[in-house]
Formats: sequence, C-alpha cells, structure tokens
Amino acid sequence: MNDLEILRQIEKEIEIPLLRLTPEALGENLYAPIRGFTVDEQNRVTGLRLSFTQIHDLTVLASLDALTNLSLTVCRYVSDFSVLKELKSLTSLDLSSNNISDVASLKELKSLTSLDLSSNNIS
Repeated sequence: MNDLEILRQIEKEIEIPLLRLTPEALGENLYAPIRGFTVDEQNRVTGLRLSFTQIHDLTVLASLDALTNLSLTVCRYVSDFSVLKELKSLTSLDLSSNNISDVASLKELKSLTSLDLSSNNIS
C-alpha cells in the first residue's frame, strides 16, 4: 500500500477528508482544527496532522517511512501510542492534550528535535 492509499484508509476511519497542505501551513497554529498532510516529490507523506480527530488505531502510520512531522493533539481515542517508535524519520512530534502516561517507546525516536507532551498524565 502506498502512502496516499494509507491516507485514504485514515480518512475512512476518522470520517474527515485530509487536506493537502504546504509545509508552512502544516506548522502553523497547532491548535487549529486543520487535518492534513504534506508530501515530497515522490508523493511520500512527510507531514501529517490528525489533531482533534477520532482516530483509534495508529498502526497504519508505521508504514509512512518518510514521515518527519506528526501532530496528534487531542486524539483521546488512541489508547496505544507505542507504534510511533517505528517512525524513525520523525523530527517533530506533537502528542499534547492526550491521556498519555507512558512514553518509554518514544526514546527510540533518535531523530526527534521537537517533542510536545504537554497536558498529559506523565509523572
């Protein structure tokens, strides 16, 4: 399955169309209810914003090997974020305002330069 087919699968789960964004728009106002993605020249997904959605299962994201920027702000239906450890290319990850208490799997993301875990249950 290619990256764009994965996006279509995500759209079916969240029942919201994802917009193709510019890299600049992806980084703007992380709390805006914009759901979208960016792609590179080979149509590989490099940025993905699924904030404020009802996504439940993140396993489909593991196949997005070019993904560098991911925002999952206020995705309270997700119970397991451990699959994110497979996203080795991630440089920016926003998991703010979820009910996360265990972040041990994120230590495997060696490329991260930006990580937002604010408003979670981490002690």
